[in-house]
Amino acid sequence: MAFDVSDLIIAKGMANYETLSELAGEDRVFYILRAKCKPVAKSLGVRVGDYIATFLTR
Repeated sequence: MAFDVSDLIIAKGMANYETLSELAGEDRVFYILRAKCKPVAKSLGVRVGDYIATFLTR
């Protein structure tokens, strides 16, 4: 599957963040989204309504 062998995955949107951020060790996913709710904003350390473009660092 292409997802398993890709060096970089660009995930656009909050739903992709909510799904893919649960995968352990997925430091190859670059997220582009707008934090539309408090739980997502809190998990990213931003305010509701902020736009985000980042790799997750844990």
